[in-house]
Amino acid sequence: MNTRRNFILQSSLASSAFLVTNPFKSIANSFLPVTGSSVNNNKIIFLHTGTDSDHRSAHQQMNAIKKATANIVMLHTGSQLKEIPNNLRYDVAINQGQDDNIKLGDYKIMYKGDIKIGIITASHSEAVSVDKINNLSTYLKKTRDCQIVVCLSQLGYKNAHQLDDRKLAEQSVNLDLIISGHATNYSKHTLVAANTNREEVIIHFASGNGFDFGSIEILFDKKGYKNSIAINNLISRKTA
Repeated sequence: MNTRRNFILQSSLASSAFLVTNPFKSIANSFLPVTGSSVNNNKIIFLHTGTDSDHRSAHQQMNAIKKATANIVMLHTGSQLKEIPNNLRYDVAINQGQDDNIKLGDYKIMYKGDIKIGIITASHSEAVSVDKINNLSTYLKKTRDCQIVVCLSQLGYKNAHQLDDRKLAEQSVNLDLIISGHATNYSKHTLVAANTNREEVIIHFASGNGFDFGSIEILFDKKGYKNSIAINNLISRKTA
């Protein structure tokens, strides 16, 4: 585990609960703005939401940030997006029926700056299992050389008899980030779990959590390893 990594949470909007002891050096009350004038090709920002197409202000604000900021990855993690509003473009949408939906057993590889990103999905509507997800994430990390592997999840935060986000994180081997879009089964806090190799997996929720969208900013070092992570939950500005 890279002990030099920093974990930063926007504490005025949300608090954090950790499942492992000090996986990052925490910097309290820190805030990294989403936008900026300089371009850092070793930094990526995931913007994600689970809101439906009626919440146009959230979609529009995310799109405005993407146009003004380098190395943005736009993700829709919910199941309520009936149609993508005009002039908006998500890099991946988990819900069925969208062109950018990824089915279990498939993946999408993206480049943002100097970072190679692998994205997969998990949903109970598919024949999901930890083994299938681990095989795919290992392929992306070890064979395709992705520096970060992200799972867009509809599993839910906690289930008694089914796979959930926490179980997946704890039983995973090469997942870095789980972004949950379940509308009702979620945690109010960002979580960091230890996987089977005692490496950290971040679980982040925005859908249904009182926020319109989430921002996850990750800075990599020159060797391509995660160096610092900043997480924010944001409420969109209402537009006329």
